[in-house]
Amino acid sequence: MPLRVRCRCGQELTLRYSEWVYIFLVITLLALLANTTAVVLLIMNFREMKGTVSPSVSPSDRDKARPVVAKDEVPNEAETPAKFDDPRPSVSSASFTAGAEQLPAVEVELTEGGVSLFSSPRPAVESLLEQLELLPHASRSLNEPDGSGPPTETLYDGPKLIRLLLLKESRRDLGTTCAYMIDPDPLIRVAAMEQLLVEGESLGQDAENRRLLTPIVAGARDYLRRERPGRRILELFELTEDGDGDANAAERQPEKHHWSAARERVEKRAADLPGHAQFERQLALIEKQGADFLFVLDTTRSMDRPLAHFKKAAAWLVRALEWGVPETRVGLLLYKDEVDAIVGLSPQPSKDLLPHVLSVEASGGGDVPEGVYTALRTSLELGKIAWRPRAVKHVVIIADQPSRYAEKQAFESLAAASHRQGGFFIHLLGVGSPSTGAKIPFFADFARCGGGRYSSCTNSAQLGEEALVCLFGNDHRRLLKRLPRLLRYLFLNEVNEESEVREVSDK
Repeated sequence: MPLRVRCRCGQELTLRYSEWVYIFLVITLLALLANTTAVVLLIMNFREMKGTVSPSVSPSDRDKARPVVAKDEVPNEAETPAKFDDPRPSVSSASFTAGAEQLPAVEVELTEGGVSLFSSPRPAVESLLEQLELLPHASRSLNEPDGSGPPTETLYDGPKLIRLLLLKESRRDLGTTCAYMIDPDPLIRVAAMEQLLVEGESLGQDAENRRLLTPIVAGARDYLRRERPGRRILELFELTEDGDGDANAAERQPEKHHWSAARERVEKRAADLPGHAQFERQLALIEKQGADFLFVLDTTRSMDRPLAHFKKAAAWLVRALEWGVPETRVGLLLYKDEVDAIVGLSPQPSKDLLPHVLSVEASGGGDVPEGVYTALRTSLELGKIAWRPRAVKHVVIIADQPSRYAEKQAFESLAAASHRQGGFFIHLLGVGSPSTGAKIPFFADFARCGGGRYSSCTNSAQLGEEALVCLFGNDHRRLLKRLPRLLRYLFLNEVNEESEVREVSDK
């Protein structure tokens, strides 16, 4: 029987049996499609929520798992990164709009669902370093208080890194080496003590050396008795720790003429040190403006060996930056195809960052292209990293695989925009084994667009040196080549044989 439908206007529409059945079926299919779409969207939103909060954190324990905001990481409205134009249309331009609220940096870890908050305390730096059998020196505080004792004085009024270099340049001058044992910095004092023991092998038998150096050694007695190498020096000079000994020894300070002569020799060596004046100006600029240094690290399974090299380099590099480069903050971003974890920029990276670095494990992956572009984009997004506007900003990407070819142009555009508009320097360090090499496709072009540098690294020594060059610039490479081995010895005690210590000094 046909279906009759009357319109408000008075007209009557007659539908045959086959026609109104088809209309009913179409309406039913549309309703089914709408319901299916709604279910899919709900499932996707649920997965995103699951990746945001760790499944191991129950509602009752949520207060216990609140994110810990680093002391100096709370951003303010003034500390917002520059606005960049993202070349990919799929990314909302609102992500780069200046003035939006920045999120505080939190400690995060990788879970199956994505990024989650740490629900348990992280292992101490010293414990991790002991597990890796890296260093006896790691337990020494970077800011050890001097307490009561003789006055300290520097032979050269310059940064710690320059004073360390000048100490090694004075290795054959035992008088100058002794004078460094009252330097204001405890690590430089210890380095001077160890250098004296290595270079002054015949101190116990050489009466003339003992006579000339005893007043200077006696002046540093209060510092020498605190350290094992210092107590050995006191024994060689027959100076007891309670102050008895050579009757002609100065009680507190080295004799003035010894000190003046040593100071003149050090100033002359500073003038001969290649590029030291430019290096000092670079350090002064960092002290004035600050430097933000973000490591962006690929953690896929193929990075297992390079990760071991990076951990060993970070064990001394992170501590050395905190010790010797004022106003520097260091952060970390981990990625595979997507970003897995972020540790915000910290002015105390040996405490806030190094435990995370040493606990990273390589896993997952399988496909050759990795999310290099996604990692860069995330590091520049507002609210992800609390970049300081006036600071010198460095992004150092360490990886063994290129980005997707379809993202090459987008990466180059973003790197160029971030360098031009925000003052960022984008560096790429390719890592690999000596047999396979470490030249990664596209990386050289990426670094050129980002105003940074590209280098291939096959061991931890190269990684540390290249990271320093990224921070200070290729103009200082000749001077910077002297630093990594000195810093590894200072913070890791990596060189043990006396012949190798001399090799460190010579180079």
